[in-house]
Amino acid sequence: MNSILFNEAIEERAGFWRRQLGATHTARQVVFDVVFGILMPLACFYFDPGIIRGTGSTMLGEFSIFIYGFSGVAILTLSLWIVFGDRLRSLSPIFGGVFLAGATVSFAIAVMILPLTLIGLVFLIGVLGFVPFITGFVYLRNGLRAIGHVPQAGLLNPSRDRRYQRSDCPCVAGTRAVDGH
Repeated sequence: MNSILFNEAIEERAGFWRRQLGATHTARQVVFDVVFGILMPLACFYFDPGIIRGTGSTMLGEFSIFIYGFSGVAILTLSLWIVFGDRLRSLSPIFGGVFLAGATVSFAIAVMILPLTLIGLVFLIGVLGFVPFITGFVYLRNGLRAIGHVPQAGLLNPSRDRRYQRSDCPCVAGTRAVDGH
């Protein structure tokens, strides 16, 4: 594409979702991931007004041990992925699974506290109720990137693994019938 004012080529950028969910990450995305995947969840846990922390009578109180434990695992995993991501390619399927599970839990928490978040917006503290949505996005993006690093050999690619080429396996036989092979 050329500029209207000058005869210079203008570089077209990829769309928002293609940039966000692409295989490469930018420095700004790393900062965003640290802030909303590590620091803000910790701040929300610390300043929790009783939504998670508290007795079983609170909204998420009966799940507090699971939420804190799983969040700790997800935050630690994200920290390791940000620091050592390229060196941990062999573990990327495990990291991807933890991130996708973290995204599911984060989105579930966000939906469950959404009514309180909307009420809390009157007092400005409700803005923190949107953090689980953003955290879920951070974990989803990193999970998709981690799964994108899965090696294309062995068990992870049935076409290259001899065990999956046997016709007596019902899954392979069904896919061969669909593909026409």
